[in-house]
Amino acid sequence: MADEREDSRLRIEAAAREEFRQHGFDGARIDRIARLSGLNKQLIYYYFGSKRELYAHTIRQAANRVRIDPTLRRTLAGTPADRLRVLLTTMVDRVARAPEIARALLRREGDSETATDAGRLMSDLAEELGQEISRGQGLGYYRDDADPGLLGRQAVALLVGWGVLQGARGDQTDGDVTGWADATAGLLGRALAW
Repeated sequence: MADEREDSRLRIEAAAREEFRQHGFDGARIDRIARLSGLNKQLIYYYFGSKRELYAHTIRQAANRVRIDPTLRRTLAGTPADRLRVLLTTMVDRVARAPEIARALLRREGDSETATDAGRLMSDLAEELGQEISRGQGLGYYRDDADPGLLGRQAVALLVGWGVLQGARGDQTDGDVTGWADATAGLLGRALAW
């Protein structure tokens, strides 16, 4: 019985992700989510309460997929520039696969709490990048008069831009993720160069 409930929730979550990706919060319809999942609307309301709560759940799940696992940072190797490039590539790839995050941020869909969750995620990513830049400064690799926090936020703005551009084209994972990450790393590298 527990496996059946879990399967139903996963089917609803997958259908909701697709519906919100295609139509946003305002355009999404619970009846289409029910049809996509092969389940009835009542079950969706039973598990999630409302369309708003389902959307918030979808955004939280996307945020969890985008977050950087602390073990990744511990396993990064190479020069600070290499480490920054791997971190950026990972972030760009994950943001490109979660276009609902960019949509929630830019359109403030759902409610202010959902937009705040998405904003908190972007702040966390900016902090991760800022810490990596600061680490490189501590090693003498980057100039020390650059503001790591500001550069981290600017890099995240480029990550969100990638997600928006991909979403506007209808792409979810297509496009040159590595090229975008390399270009972003190049911009940061030039800003940080002695």
